[in-house]
Amino acid sequence: MPVKDTYNTGKTNPESAIYYCKECGNIIPLSKDERFPPCHGGAATWVNVGVAGVADKETIGISKQTPKSGLYLCVGCHAQVIPVARGNRTPPCGKCRKNTAWRLVISAE
Repeated sequence: MPVKDTYNTGKTNPESAIYYCKECGNIIPLSKDERFPPCHGGAATWVNVGVAGVADKETIGISKQTPKSGLYLCVGCHAQVIPVARGNRTPPCGKCRKNTAWRLVISAE
């Protein structure tokens, strides 16, 4: 997959998407017109790795099978995005450590 546009900390986001930090590897969802945050207290370069579509309204609890392959967002902390294949079970969130629910933000199907 070719690298899409890159953005620096403090710049305004032109579109809702999923972004990857080149410095540390964090992956974050960011809405249109939000500013790109620093990463671990310093300036960062963010790479657009997937344009966000309309997120599913339904959430999937822990250890439930996913109906679609794609990227899922933790609805507890909104800081963790994980890839899950259709039929696999959702894990607890690695960031907030809560038994939370997940919402599909980018479908791979």
